[in-house]
Amino acid sequence: ARRWSLAFALALLGVTLIPAFTGSLGPLYGAVALAAGGFFVARIVRAMRLDTPEADRDVFKASLCQLSLVLAVMLIDLLRR
Repeated sequence: ARRWSLAFALALLGVTLIPAFTGSLGPLYGAVALAAGGFFVARIVRAMRLDTPEADRDVFKASLCQLSLVLAVMLIDLLRR
């Protein structure tokens, strides 16, 4: 299941960067999306190595943080235009 999580997180990272590359959203969004997505992927890799329920909970928390940050900065970026 963690391999699937990693695959989907990497795909999500790529998809969240599309608006920054197309110019729909600015560089602030791109930087935050990259950092939040990278953090999420790093937590999944850590969970794969540790193989503990606590590490899995950290992945869940990281996913909530990633989603919240990306949506918040998207809104901020759109309101600044």
